[in-house]
Amino acid sequence: MAIVEHMGKTFEIDEDGFIDAFESWNPAWVDYVKGSEGIQELTEEHWKVIHVLQDYYQKHGIAPMVRILTKVTGYKLKYIYELFPSGPGKGACKMAGLPKPTGCVCPPAASSLQIPPDAAGGLGPRIKKRVFKMNYRVILSLA
Repeated sequence: MAIVEHMGKTFEIDEDGFIDAFESWNPAWVDYVKGSEGIQELTEEHWKVIHVLQDYYQKHGIAPMVRILTKVTGYKLKYIYELFPSGPGKGACKMAGLPKPTGCVCPPAASSLQIPPDAAGGLGPRIKKRVFKMNYRVILSLA
């Protein structure tokens, strides 16, 4: 773990730049992260996302799914990406002092996934499509 000093505060961070413990979070951390995220000035919308992430994390011990974040904030995902260019998982969670999310915020494109040749066997196209969807879900759950 690396140590970062900013505005008289010391933070221990992991290899991806996430703060080591949620309890270590304070506004100086936000000021430090906003520079690395390419954010010039924090608006009320930034703070709303940060506070929603923190509240959810304190209640549930994990970051909320993107669907929950958009529903609670009332912001569309595209707008959250405008606020946090590196995304809700990396930028917003990092700024809020949450640990690095375990899941991927954006699943890989379906065209990049490969179905093993024997996965669907000689089944018809409809069944092959279902097998693909099942394999796709299994791959996402393992990621």
